[in-house]
Amino acid sequence: MNTPQRARDLIAAGATPYELGARVARGNLVRVRRGAYADAVGLTPEDAHLRLLRATLAELGPDAVASHASAALLHGLPVAPADLGLVRVTRRSPTHGRSGPGFRQSTASLASDEVVDAGGVPCTSATRTAIDVACSTSFGWAVGACDAVLHLELADADALGLACAQAAGRRGVQKARAAVAFADRRAESILESLSRVQLRRLGLPKPVLQFEVTLDGRVVATTDFAWPEWGVVGEADGTQKYVDQAFDHRTGSEVIRDEKRREGKIRDAGWWITRWDWDLVHRPVAFERRIRAAFAHAARPHAVA
Repeated sequence: MNTPQRARDLIAAGATPYELGARVARGNLVRVRRGAYADAVGLTPEDAHLRLLRATLAELGPDAVASHASAALLHGLPVAPADLGLVRVTRRSPTHGRSGPGFRQSTASLASDEVVDAGGVPCTSATRTAIDVACSTSFGWAVGACDAVLHLELADADALGLACAQAAGRRGVQKARAAVAFADRRAESILESLSRVQLRRLGLPKPVLQFEVTLDGRVVATTDFAWPEWGVVGEADGTQKYVDQAFDHRTGSEVIRDEKRREGKIRDAGWWITRWDWDLVHRPVAFERRIRAAFAHAARPHAVA
């Protein structure tokens, strides 16, 4: 019973209120929200959010659709961990109740093309969602949402620009415009998006994204970032890509072996490699030191052929 069920339906099927309470006390059942229950199974924060979202929409009625971070999850866009604890919905009716425990609701006159079905759940379209997120979150995550929409080919830059123009006058729309202008479909993960934002904030040279390294006339690697004029490539490690990769049957030792071989070919091609992770990109002083040290080590003031 991963999908939330209403208490009255469970009681109609033979359960008693006492039994439901006892199952909750034993930890076999969880109360998703008032009058809605689901099996107590191990869920990721994202799956728990979506389960709460389905229960919330069932309670609110047909004029409510998932929006903001909740819709972003449905579209496969990155969502800040801090936003997973609160379900977001938009009501198309001008009159509705207040936000409740675990959810926040807004009111908007959504056009027909701004509402789509995502796995059986009504939600705002990818373009509308990206702008909603961009208006309501930090600039880094706003860029991440726009990058992902472009990378997943859910919309193009013109569609994002139009959605942003239609949001004129909304709180946060200037930030959304800046995020749309900075978005790049070549970014493949939220860490790459946050890295690009941090590089710009630090005044570091603009990198080339998804750079192909060649050796003996053939491509031996594609790196997340590159600064050809310094002979440096950069890899943002430790994050899941926007799109699922093919199932990898390699063992851990085989992955390490293959990555070392890949790095060896990059170095043989004349490049200096620098890496960073989620922790480092959120420490601007250390992150800048890492990048500038790579430039100094490479000591190549000319472009690599």
